[in-house]
Amino acid sequence: MPRYSRGITGYALKRLDEVALVQHYLEVSPMLDLTGTPEVALYFALLGSEGRVGPQVIYAFDPEDLRGRGLEVTDHNFLLLPLGEGGHKCRWVKQDGYGVCRPDLSQFDLLDFPHEEFHFLADSTDRAAVKCLGDLLKIDDDSVVLQVFSFFHLLANELGYSGILSGELHRYGILHPKERIKIELNALKELAVKYRLHEQEAEIANLIGINEQGPGKHHVM
Repeated sequence: MPRYSRGITGYALKRLDEVALVQHYLEVSPMLDLTGTPEVALYFALLGSEGRVGPQVIYAFDPEDLRGRGLEVTDHNFLLLPLGEGGHKCRWVKQDGYGVCRPDLSQFDLLDFPHEEFHFLADSTDRAAVKCLGDLLKIDDDSVVLQVFSFFHLLANELGYSGILSGELHRYGILHPKERIKIELNALKELAVKYRLHEQEAEIANLIGINEQGPGKHHVM
């Protein structure tokens, strides 16, 4: 795993950072995604709730308390890129997310730990507040995505999980690195062929121009 993850942010990621990537982008890990922003929590509480009867609920946890009780908490800081490289567009950053899991990555129920529950009936004010956040699931402008998904493809092949993970990856329309390279190479070949044809046409046009003038002919001013 580390030999692949070096390419994501320029250094080897910690084991929990790698699990956090899998969880955030594929949701197939023993880690749970949380957010540090109430408005984002409201966004996910209301996600898909249109037409649903009954109250919504938001669960609130104290990250430091969870650490004190033996859980691992990892944030998105290892993914941060310079603003000029679109760092502020990383989906996990926009969601202000962090992950929680057991040190041994075994299954657990987060609701067994101290928390507060907020039950509410969503109204127009709540939905207006969520609408202002935009699409927090969007990955089109996430500059980390291609690097992350390339890593997942390679990892899935090595671990023999390509049938499982590739299905999730293709859901996002992200190609396997080898497939993407083939497409890019074919595009370069087509460009080279077009360039060569253009050169040949120019050579032919030049030869035709010489033949039309005939040998020894020249223009007199």
